[in-house]
Amino acid sequence: MIFTQTNDADRNAVVAYDDALMPLGSVPTGGRGTGEPHLPSQGSVAADGDRLLVANAGSGDVSVFSLSGDEPELLAVVPTGGGRPARGPCRTCRPRAPRAWPVRRAQAASQVCR
Repeated sequence: MIFTQTNDADRNAVVAYDDALMPLGSVPTGGRGTGEPHLPSQGSVAADGDRLLVANAGSGDVSVFSLSGDEPELLAVVPTGGGRPARGPCRTCRPRAPRAWPVRRAQAASQVCR
C-alpha cells in the first residue's frame, strides 16, 4: 500500500492507494493539516513495520496508526510540544527502544535524524 495525506485544514486524513495507484479509501487522522495545496515535505507520512506516522502540521501533533488490519487504525494522536511538524516523523529502530519524533518546519532543512 501507498499512503499520503490530505492536509485538510479542518480534518486531515490518510489516503491509501494500491500498487496501481487506485484509491482504496481514507481514514481521519484526528488532527488538522494546514490547508496548503501541497504540504512542503515529502516525509510527512512514514510507514515503519506495522505502524504509520502522520504529521498533522495544522494542529501540531502526530497521528500513530496500526497497519496490522485491513485499513489503518488510529491508535493515538501525540502532541509534538511545538508547532507545525511539517517534515514528518523521523525514527530510530533500536530493538529495545524504538522512538519517533517530528522535525518542525522552522528547524534547519539540513538536520539529520539518527
